[in-house]
Amino acid sequence: MQFVKDLKWEYDCIQENTLVDGNDMFTMFATNQVAMAYSSLDWNDPIVVSGGADKDNLSMARVPAGPAGRCSLMGGSVYMFSPTATDEEVAAALKWLEVTGYSPNVSDEMKKGIEDIQKTFASEGIPVGPKRINVWSAGEYYDVETKAISDNTNVDMKFWEDYAIIDDVSIHPEVPVNAQELYKALDDVIQEVLTNENADVAALMKAANDTFQKDYLDNVQ
Repeated sequence: MQFVKDLKWEYDCIQENTLVDGNDMFTMFATNQVAMAYSSLDWNDPIVVSGGADKDNLSMARVPAGPAGRCSLMGGSVYMFSPTATDEEVAAALKWLEVTGYSPNVSDEMKKGIEDIQKTFASEGIPVGPKRINVWSAGEYYDVETKAISDNTNVDMKFWEDYAIIDDVSIHPEVPVNAQELYKALDDVIQEVLTNENADVAALMKAANDTFQKDYLDNVQ
C-alpha cells in the first residue's frame, strides 16, 4: 500500500483524477490519457470497440515482480440456470455453452463456434493471438482453440507473448470468505492514500484489518 501511495505522491505517475470506474479507465486508455493499467484480455474489447483505440498500439505483459515474486489473482465467469428452468431450457443452455466454446465437449458446432468468435474479433480489430490462462493445456479442445486463434492472429505477438508466460507467476484463487467486503475495505484505504498525501498507511491498514476481522472473520459460521 505504501508503494501505491508512492506511485501517486513520490513518482507522480498516476492520473490526476483517481476516482474513476472501469468505463472511465477504458475511455482514458483509448484516448492516451493512461499509459498502463492492470487488466485482463477481455478489457481489450471495450478499449478497441467503444474507445476506438488501435489494436496495434496495445500490448500486455505479466504483472511486475515484487520482492516476493509475481502473483496474480485467478478469475473467471460463472453461468447459472434458474431453478425453475425446464429440462428443455437447461439442455438448450448447455448446448449454447458448448457452441460458444465453454464446454469440454468437442463437436462440429463447437469448432465452428470458436472459429466464428475469433473471426469476429479479428474483423472488429480486437487483438487475436494472445491466449488467456486456460484450464485445458492439452487435448482436442486445446488443439481446436489454439488453431482457431493461430489462424486469426492479427497482432505482432512479440508485444503479447510475455503475458502468456506464467511459469514464474503464483496464481491465487479469490479469498473464500467475504471477498467483496475485503475488497471494499482495501478500496477505502487505496482511495485515501491516493487522495491524501499525508495519509498514514500503517494506521489505515491496521484499522481496516481490525474492522474486517471484527465485522466479518470473527462471525464466520
